[in-house]
Amino acid sequence: AVLKLKSLVAEDETANTLLSSLSQSPQDELEMITAVEDFVLQSNNYSLFGTSLAFFIRSLYDEDLVSEDAVLLWSSNVQKLAAAIENGSLVPSEVDKQRLVMFEHPLMKQFLESVEEDSEEEDEEDDEDEEDD
Repeated sequence: AVLKLKSLVAEDETANTLLSSLSQSPQDELEMITAVEDFVLQSNNYSLFGTSLAFFIRSLYDEDLVSEDAVLLWSSNVQKLAAAIENGSLVPSEVDKQRLVMFEHPLMKQFLESVEEDSEEEDEEDDEDEEDD
C-alpha cells in the first residue's frame, strides 16, 4: 500500500490533481491526513503503523497535497488526545492507543520536527518582510 500511494502521488498527474482538488482548505487536508491515519490503523499490521503513517503523511506533504498548517493541526489534535488520556479526562480506546503509538514513532517525530522548523523559518521570514515594509 505504501508503494502504491508513493507511485500514485509521485507519478500519476491525474491522481495528484484529483487529490489536490479534494483539499481546498487546511480542514480538508486534515481530513485527508485523518483518512490516511484510519487506513493505516485498519491495516492491522501493528509493527508498521508508525513507519507507514509517517511515510504517507510525508508523501502527501512533499507533493504539496497537504500543507504545513494541516500537518501541524493534526499534530496538535493528537497531542490534545495524549494530554486528555494522561490527565485522566479520557479513557483511551484501542484505536486511541495505536494512534499515539504511531504519533510517537521516531520517523513521525523526525518528520513533525522538520515541519515545525519549516514553519518557524517561514514565520521568521514573514517577520523580516514586515520589518522591511
